[in-house]
Amino acid sequence: MPVYVITGAEDYLRETAVNLILNKSESAGKDTIAVKKLFGDEIDAGELNINLVSYSLFTDKEFILIKDARKMNSECWNILEGYVKNPRISTTVILEDEKLDERIPAVKFLKENAAWYNFPILYDNQLIAWLREYAAKLDFSMNNDALYVLKDSTEPALRNYVNEFEKIQLFAQAEKELSEDDIIEIIYASRSFNIFEFMHALCETDSIKTLEFLQQFILYNESAPRIFVMIVRHLTILLKIKLYSARSIKSNEIAKIVKVPYFRFNRYVQQAAQISIDDILILLEAVLEADTHLKTGYRSDKMIITLLIQKFKSIFNK
Repeated sequence: MPVYVITGAEDYLRETAVNLILNKSESAGKDTIAVKKLFGDEIDAGELNINLVSYSLFTDKEFILIKDARKMNSECWNILEGYVKNPRISTTVILEDEKLDERIPAVKFLKENAAWYNFPILYDNQLIAWLREYAAKLDFSMNNDALYVLKDSTEPALRNYVNEFEKIQLFAQAEKELSEDDIIEIIYASRSFNIFEFMHALCETDSIKTLEFLQQFILYNESAPRIFVMIVRHLTILLKIKLYSARSIKSNEIAKIVKVPYFRFNRYVQQAAQISIDDILILLEAVLEADTHLKTGYRSDKMIITLLIQKFKSIFNK
């Protein structure tokens, strides 16, 4: 097939499909291959035509990968349609993008004459099956509760789940059967630590440190809703520590209840001691208010988070 079209909202599956096409060709025989990567918003008709008709002197097969294909101009689409009608055996074109405009005549032609694969967002039942299969490839066994915790605690994109599995590999080590509690502890390991230090900086009224952690969240592309979820979880832990401590429950039992590793538990206790139950409830209400502002879209994420931090600082500065 001279032309492959790879579309769909799941960019991880699109990337996987492209790699499968390339790897299959490379492993099929002794032919050497070359891959040219082009971008739809950068290429013009002349450059595309040269790449399609020129022969490589050093390889047997050539792949032309065009990313962001929907951004190509009409002349490029016309050239591609002509290429599909009269292709070269040694050159294969791969078009990759989330979506193509099927109103374009050349795209309609490709729909009927190219190998077209679409990878939409998975439904919940499909996603759970995918997570179970991916876990099995890594030799992990996860029950349904563990799989649903992983699904619900991660931004819904397969690439994000793959990143979480990398953390699981790192933290689980020799453990191969993972429960719901195991997943909660592992996936929040790095996030909780960052949020803990963020809250610690607020407790200590260290403005510079607070801004550094906020910058770190932004750097790692943590969305505002995800930051709110982590803050609420952290405040809930502090609230439970205060409530259970008032009932004279032993610290090791409280650590199990709130699912905090015992070696880190004392730091949570120290942090909980710096804030009253009433103040925790005020902060939880502030996060809910910030989340409401976020959903209305009247303010930017940065402004909403900055105002939330100011609210937190006013509590800790009392």
